[in-house]
Amino acid sequence: MPNVKVHQSAICIIPPKNIWSQIQAIRAVHDKSYIRWMPHINLMYPFYEDVGSNFEKAGQSAAEALKNIQPFEISLDEFQYFRHNRSSTLWLNPQTRPENRLQTLHSALLGVFPDCTDLSNDPRRGINTFTPHLSVGQWGQNCRPKSDAADAAAQQAQLELQTAWDSVPQFEVTSVALISRRGKTDPFTVRYLVQLGGGGSSAMSRAQEVNEPYEVS
Repeated sequence: MPNVKVHQSAICIIPPKNIWSQIQAIRAVHDKSYIRWMPHINLMYPFYEDVGSNFEKAGQSAAEALKNIQPFEISLDEFQYFRHNRSSTLWLNPQTRPENRLQTLHSALLGVFPDCTDLSNDPRRGINTFTPHLSVGQWGQNCRPKSDAADAAAQQAQLELQTAWDSVPQFEVTSVALISRRGKTDPFTVRYLVQLGGGGSSAMSRAQEVNEPYEVS
């Protein structure tokens, strides 16, 4: 039976909690997903349904795909935005050292989950390349569809947030997370962590079951 993709599952990078505070301060006010999603950078979403042994098997496949990719650094120093029909989403642009490591992760995961192309190839949504991002909120929701006012609201928010962003969060990416939730309005739980750079280590090359629910902070 083929795997079913659902919006209750994802593979993502979750920043360490010690840098959450200034991100969460923005999200608490502006992000409709604040109580459901932890701060995150999605690598695959939607992802396979978390039923039976699906996630355990997916975690092992991810571990095999990522075992030769070493940990790397991310800095979150620049705000950008996506324009939608009735609103705009502001997001932090993750810069990696070495460059393009998030694209490398996404490509490696596509090698084992080739049908999970929603974030890199979805013509219906105008997506033709993978654009990693950490969303912080939505602006211009009350503007008319496709109006200049929605753009103006996003640009003003981008300027204000960038000006106030005086402490740039930086962290090392050592793992990716497989997360799931029961329903679309429930908070996510980190189900498995997959360490980067497992290489020949049998322990590090296995997905670690975590089962840690997201709690709003």
